[in-house]
Amino acid sequence: MKTFEYWKKRFDNNDLLDFSRTDEGLLWLKLRSIDRKALLTEFFTFANFRAGERISAEFVWQSMESDAKIGIVLDRFLKVCQKRENAKIDASQETIRANLYKMSHFHWGGGFRNSLDKAIVSRYVKTEDIIPFDRLDAICDGELLDMSRGYLLNSWYNYWSSVLIENLFRRNPGVLPALGKIKNVDFFVHDFPFDLKVTYIPKEYAELTRKQLDFEEPLKILKMFAKKHGIPFSDDASPEQVRYEITERLKDSKSKEASSVLSTVRAILIKTVSAITSDKRALIKWLYENQGDMRFGAENRIFLVLIDLGNPDESWKLKRNVDFISPLVSKWVAHFKRETSNELLTEFSYKSHPYKTYADVIFAVKK
Repeated sequence: MKTFEYWKKRFDNNDLLDFSRTDEGLLWLKLRSIDRKALLTEFFTFANFRAGERISAEFVWQSMESDAKIGIVLDRFLKVCQKRENAKIDASQETIRANLYKMSHFHWGGGFRNSLDKAIVSRYVKTEDIIPFDRLDAICDGELLDMSRGYLLNSWYNYWSSVLIENLFRRNPGVLPALGKIKNVDFFVHDFPFDLKVTYIPKEYAELTRKQLDFEEPLKILKMFAKKHGIPFSDDASPEQVRYEITERLKDSKSKEASSVLSTVRAILIKTVSAITSDKRALIKWLYENQGDMRFGAENRIFLVLIDLGNPDESWKLKRNVDFISPLVSKWVAHFKRETSNELLTEFSYKSHPYKTYADVIFAVKK
């Protein structure tokens, strides 16, 4: 066996391919997933290690060199912990869902997602000209309050809906959890490590696909119709808000022209989504290559892509609809096999550096 430090260095350097291709790399990841003091202490008792031994993942790794059964014991330990974790989520699932359904709007309140502190510093602190104190004080009770509220609520919604969705995977036979919430791995599906990403079709990718299909921009169609027929809208608002205003006005209209425009816009959406879902490898490559630096990773991923064809701007609501998502997850897990995982091999480039990884997409499309 290679040393514990060998695999750690590869893990830290995002050199992850052999963690999926070798039993030894897989075993190291499973051990890494319990590399927390409380979990390791519990595992030492579970595995009947001698009292007084140094409690560390490296000690367990060294012990595996002389006793292969420890790997089997580790799997049993993961299953015991999984049963306990599942019971905990089961007990609170309805409480979580009930709270998630109280969320009526999903708005970040400032065009940022990853870092509230950076947004505050760039907008209000490190400015070209000093913002007067009195103005800054007023901002705290106004727009900054809205930014903070949006960031808090959206982050809360994303986290707890992801807890429910991750649990849908972990309840399937053949799925083991990465207990310690380690970077790059959420769970193991039939002894294959995956990180789960719940997302939507990126607007930039949808726009790129639409242009490749030579379709007219839906928002442009809506605005041209509204101007031609004297339908007012907030032209200085966000594209989402403008689209919502015009669409709602047209829905309430009884004219055949309004219905025809809505049908045209919907047809463009359906054909664009169809083109995207029919070539999931291209989408996967784009998603890896267009990560932000703060969230870059080359780990194996399952992308759960949520799409509401009736109202794309409300696709976020599908994250809490576990009844809709559950059968899609179970179907994917049942069909996945480690032996055929090479079908998921993905090559991409990030900042001129080539990477290889394994990834797949589950499209959850509400029609």
